Amino acid sequence: MKSFMKRLGIAVAAMAVLGVGFLVMLKAGRLAATHNSNSARNHIYTTLKQKNAYRFPTGNLTVLTSDGNALLKPDLSFKKVKNKKHPAVGYRIFAATINPILFTGEVHIPANLRSGDLIKIQLPFPARMLGGSTRITLHTAQTNVRYTGDNFGIIGDSRTSKEIGIMVDYAYKPNKKKTKRNDFTQLKPAAGTTVPVTISTERSQPTPGMQSATIRAEAADSLNWKKPNYRAGERILSFHVLAYQAEPTLAELKLTQDGQDISSKVQYTLAPESTNLTGLRRYTVTLTAVAAITGAPVTGQFQIHGDLALSRYYPGDSFSQYGY
Repeated sequence: MKSFMKRLGIAVAAMAVLGVGFLVMLKAGRLAATHNSNSARNHIYTTLKQKNAYRFPTGNLTVLTSDGNALLKPDLSFKKVKNKKHPAVGYRIFAATINPILFTGEVHIPANLRSGDLIKIQLPFPARMLGGSTRITLHTAQTNVRYTGDNFGIIGDSRTSKEIGIMVDYAYKPNKKKTKRNDFTQLKPAAGTTVPVTISTERSQPTPGMQSATIRAEAADSLNWKKPNYRAGERILSFHVLAYQAEPTLAELKLTQDGQDISSKVQYTLAPESTNLTGLRRYTVTLTAVAAITGAPVTGQFQIHGDLALSRYYPGDSFSQYGY
């Protein structure tokens, strides 16, 4: 019995020693992780202060403006400022593709139109391609009624649906009706009629996060004009992009009408603008008709590639040592 108790005591003592050793190792590991994390942040902070740019191991690149450099703190956050409309102080740059979307079609406005009614619009492409920067215009005989990405929602399965809805007088958010505007009075004179609708936006996606073939397939018919009526010399669409160091390139521009390629009827231009952004330049992208485009429906797509600014940082924002 004494021998057993002696062996038990030795075992308990050994376990205690092992336990203390484990706790010491755990604490040392935590201290090392904290040290490594702080070292990473210090390195990123120092590099950004010196060069206004840092490329993370994930491949994404963060670029600061001169204000961003001045506002950046060692913990990788930006100081807050009193000006609520302060411009962006930093950008995340990705190798990316931009697909301009321009849909012109028709939509029916209910005859007994009431506030809260849903105006439904059928699309030729998945509705999830439309984001917050989307611009929608209903062209009534009396006026142009304009909406943004805050004023519509996807009807049905958000992954596959090709239908959106505009809730008259309200934002389209289930169980969260909040008055956005008084568009009912603008739409009422057109009740019971079918009016032209224009939907436009620019869809940006990092590459090679998605394969080019997948992007091309998703963007099929993102240029879709049911009743085209463009005069020679008329601007069809125009938007801006921010590119880093090199200008973006045209990857694809194809338009089809009645089975014929009519791409030669449009002209693509890229105009650089002066900017005080470090390494970044703003470009105006324009698509212009060089010959009249009328008659049968036109379908096609338009893609631009480049190292592009896809997200922005503002005063008060922050990011981690991993670039997120």
